[in-house]
This record gives sequence, C-alpha cells and structure tokens, in this order.
Amino acid sequence: MKHPLRQVVIGCLTVVAALLALGSVPARAATTAVCPPAGGVGTADAPTPSTGVLIVQGHGWGHSLGMSQYGAQGAARLGCSAATILSTYYTGTALAQQTLRPTVKLRLLRDEPAGRSTAQALVGTLTWVAVDANVSVVQPQGETWTVQRRADGRGIVLLDAAGAQRFWINTGGVLRLQERGSVARVRSFGGADGTTVRTDLQLRWDDTELSSSSLGLSVNQVLRDDASASAVQKYLWGLAEVPVSWPAAALQAQAIAARTYLVAGYADASDPSTYTIGTTSATQNYGGYRQESLDQAYGGAWRAAVDATDRQVIVTPDGLPINAVYSSSAGGRTEDVRYVWGGPGVSYLQSVDDSRWDAASDNPFRSWAVGLAADDAARRFGFDSILGVQLGAPGTAQRLAGVSVTGLVAGVPTSRTFTGSAARAALGVRSPSFTLRWLVPANSQPLAGDFDGDGRGDVGWYTDGRVTLLTASGARRTYSLGRAGDRAVVGDWDGNGKDSVGVVDGNTWCLRNLVNSGPCDLTFRYGAATDWPVAGRWHGGKVDGIGVWRGGKWLLRDTPGGGSAQFAFAWGRPTDVPIVGDWDGNGTDTQGVVRGNQWYVANRMGTGVPHATMFVYGKTSDRFVTGTWAGGRFSYPSTVAGNVFYQRNALSAGPVTERVTLAP
Repeated sequence: MKHPLRQVVIGCLTVVAALLALGSVPARAATTAVCPPAGGVGTADAPTPSTGVLIVQGHGWGHSLGMSQYGAQGAARLGCSAATILSTYYTGTALAQQTLRPTVKLRLLRDEPAGRSTAQALVGTLTWVAVDANVSVVQPQGETWTVQRRADGRGIVLLDAAGAQRFWINTGGVLRLQERGSVARVRSFGGADGTTVRTDLQLRWDDTELSSSSLGLSVNQVLRDDASASAVQKYLWGLAEVPVSWPAAALQAQAIAARTYLVAGYADASDPSTYTIGTTSATQNYGGYRQESLDQAYGGAWRAAVDATDRQVIVTPDGLPINAVYSSSAGGRTEDVRYVWGGPGVSYLQSVDDSRWDAASDNPFRSWAVGLAADDAARRFGFDSILGVQLGAPGTAQRLAGVSVTGLVAGVPTSRTFTGSAARAALGVRSPSFTLRWLVPANSQPLAGDFDGDGRGDVGWYTDGRVTLLTASGARRTYSLGRAGDRAVVGDWDGNGKDSVGVVDGNTWCLRNLVNSGPCDLTFRYGAATDWPVAGRWHGGKVDGIGVWRGGKWLLRDTPGGGSAQFAFAWGRPTDVPIVGDWDGNGTDTQGVVRGNQWYVANRMGTGVPHATMFVYGKTSDRFVTGTWAGGRFSYPSTVAGNVFYQRNALSAGPVTERVTLAP
C-alpha cells in the first residue's frame, strides 16, 4: 500500500558522513538500568555569530522528523530499549511482526540514455546469463567487464576485459549477473556522456539485472528470499545508516525503523511480491558488502540487531506500518510534520523533546548558528529586501504555520510562507530545527513618526548613519543621513504635515525636511553632547520644536533652532527614559518617562506636575517609542524588542494591538 506521505519522503533522509566516521568508536556502557525520560533538560543554543544580521540558531542535522539517530544512541547508553526509543519518537505506535514481501529490488541506475555499468569480480568468478536466450558466460576473478547500450540503440552489449563482445541483449531483454556467494564491485554510470558515477557498490547477494528500453539503461540489484535469509534481511544487513559500534538497543531501533520505512514506503505497485528502493541517502543509505564486512570486523553487532528484530515493524493502532522517517539528529527536539513539510498532521510525527537522550550522545551537530547579511537573506527567500520574519518557537502551535517572511519585491510589499523544509533549503542550513532573529546592533535607535503624512504612525531605525523607514501602508525607504555615533530625532520641521529625521552630533543638529539623503535644511547647536535630543509640538502650531533631556530636566524650544531654552523644568528621575506625546489629543505634546516598564505621562509641562496616568507596558529590557498608531491626535505607547515594534492603542496596561517587524 502506498503511504500518503510517500511522495515527500524522497530526499528527506539525511545521513551524516560523521556517523560513519564514528564506526570505530567503542560503544559506551549504559549508565543506568532505568530508562530516563527523553527530554526535560533543554539544549543550549550555539554562540551568536560575529557577522550577519539575520541569525539562524539551529540544532541537529536532517529533516528532524521521527527518530533521531543520535538521540537513539544516547537513549541506549542510558539504558533504554529499542521499543521505548521507537514508541517515544513515533507517538502512539507499537511493534508488530508482519509477513514481508519476498523480493527487494535496489535501483542502481534508471533509464540513463548514455548509461553503462562495470562489474569487477573481487571474490570468486561471476556468471552472466542472457535470461531470454538461456545463454551464460563466466567472468574470471580479478577481471572487470562492461555493459553498455549498443550504438544502434538496439539493446545492450556485454564486453569482456579485452573489450570483446561476449553477447548482446535486445531491448526489453534482461542480462543477469549472478553473484550468489561471489563478490562483485558494480559501478553504474550516467549523465550526458556516461561518466557520472551513480552508484558504486560491492554486492554478493543474488543477482544484478541489467536491461534497456527506449529511454536508456537500467540496473537493479535483486534480493530474494532463500535458505540463507529473507530478501529484507539481506537488504538490511547492508544498510550503512549508523556506526556498527553503537549500543545494541540503538542498532535494533535503527533496524526496525529502516525495515518499516522500506515496507510502508516502497511496496512496488506493479509487482505485489517486491519492494523497490534506491541505495542513497535520498531513501536509505545502502552500503552493500562493504558495510557487511565492516560490521563483521567489529563483531557483527549490526547483523545481530537485524536478525534479533526479524519481521518487526512499527505500526499504528490499526496495524498499518507507519512512514518511519528518521534523521541524523534533532539536537534536543524533533519537529512536527506540519511544520517541516506542511499539510495535515500525522499522529506519530509530532514534536518530541529528546534533549536528555541527545545530551548523552556523541552528536557533533547538537547546536549550530549561522549569520546572514540582510541582502543575502533577502535573496535566499526571493525578496529584494526583507521587512521581517516570523517563526513560532519549537514545540508551539504557532510554529506549525511555518516561516512567514515579509519583504519587498520590485517595490511591492509581499508576504510568503515557507515550510520548515523549504526554509531550510533556502537558507542552506543543516536542519529545519532553527529559530530566526534579527541581530539588532546595540547602537540602533528605534524611530516613530508619520513619515508619509497619512495620519498614521510609522516606524523606523537609525543605525550608524543609515535610516530605515516602514510606513503603515507598507512602503519601505532606506537612505543615508549623518554618520556613526549620531543620535536621531524625528519631527515635522517645516510644517508640511510629514515627519522627517534629523541627526544630532554632539550638540550639532542637522535637520532634513525630506526622507532621503541630502544636505541639512537646518543646522544649529543646542544642548550638550551628553543630552538626549527630543522633539515635539510644545505649544501647538504647525512646526515641531526641539529640546533635550538632561538627567531628569527638560530644556525645550518651540522652534527647531539654536538659542536658549524657552521652557526648563524638572520632571522624572535621572535614570528614566524620556518619551514625548500628545496624551490627551489637544494638539500639544507633553512629557513622559518610562521607569523600568512603568509609563508615567503628564498633560501639562512644568516641575511638580502630577502624572495624568501611569501604567505598566512591555519589559524592562525593551526600548520605547510613541506614535499615533490608529491615526488621529492621540499618542500611544510602543515597545521594541529585537526588530519587532509592539504597539498598543491605549494609555493603559493590556494586550498588544498591533505588531510590526522591521529589520534595521
């Protein structure tokens, strides 16, 4: 029966070369006889990269679904059985013995127009049989013979070591190479000129069958039930998915998962007696006689695990074999199939915390991190520039929605959603088990204002001479202004109904009336280099005035220009964060402060003026701005965490009204 996820299985199994490199590492003894819970200890993130602004912090290698091979290794070391390992990773399943098909066909080459195959007799002689003609010939040990398509396209020809033709098989016929106790190195080539190696295996079980069609040459290894073993056992003996030195329970769990994966996903619809599967990590990594020899050299633990679990498969409560996908590791938590591949949920492919088991393993890719430049991240996701990304935390319902990316394409705001697998491919990282965050430089300053004059609040950033703005309508603008070390200030300097950005260097103010690069429209000196620049419409009018906050004192002017302070008063504490807004909608801006995460705002200027309202909003680690987010005259609070502006349309504690994501 074809499993409903079969079509997305191709290419999903990832087998890390590091696994095989561990083949000679001695297995550790289990540290306890009682299997501990799989999770509960968590996994630390890798250090933040020193370069890049989009930080991808991830765990593990592979698609992160189903069983983690390294997690199984750690579980076995801790005393867990194969049955416990599998029932933990595949939720709600059980083990059962089933009758299996008697033939396994391994695809070595498929319909290659320029395909060819070579066979070297490594141990013993090899027998070639033209099946339809009942003609055979023996290949001596040590020689390499070749099979290739005829020049006229009529079938295939067998050439001996001297290049002499032994016989040829017409299109549709079968040429069979019998190993049957001998060992052959079979190499199959494809590509445009027939020089690309598709498979290179040492084979000793049963037959290699070669045939051609109008499409090209095909080569299959055919394993059959016989007195020596079942076809499925022979296939599993040659799998090279995990090191043969791993603990027995881990090997048994791997054998059962691999058998189930074959049975559920690769039942040949055209032949009810056969499973047909590839040999690479796109399906399961088949190593053939090389793997069997390695296992034998280290005591035969892998073959013992295969034999000990003969005919065992993982089944659902209704007795059907599951789609037993697995990967090298998840690094502490597997993922839900809805996040990784999209589509409906699967009861046994849910997110599982395996941090305790993984911590007991040799996992070399438990945690990793990658930093991407903003333009590189945009290119990878198919945008000209990125405005923001959203991804729920591992193990949460929000994560099932996938990776949401908002950005600009040809100047048009566009949103796209990626599955975890698609996002992994786009980012070029080891697994979809990652989180995304923008690394906002510590000197970045959040901005708020009405930059397009539509009456709604917009947001932005100022970082080292670079302004990035995003309007409520979705328009983004980036330009240069000032230089590194400057502080930004926002206001309507010319009374045109639109805010723009100015910069302050020390106590020198450079105000520009347009939101683009260019010379200062106003330049003057005001305040001291250690002051905090502010702007507001202190007594109504059309033009914003300027001012500074000096450790609890406000020194303000009604107009944007130099001179003496026209209004000076103390309000707030030296450690507060100053904020400005029109809190009562009367057309006049007044002072406020944030103390920790407590907001205090006043409706009149002056020393000793009581606060009009006080409320708690945001976190003490946030940064703070204000704006007219819903339009109109009232100013409301916004907290900024990372690259996300959390806006609330009320002067009170309560839930966020709107969130806007903008990368500096």
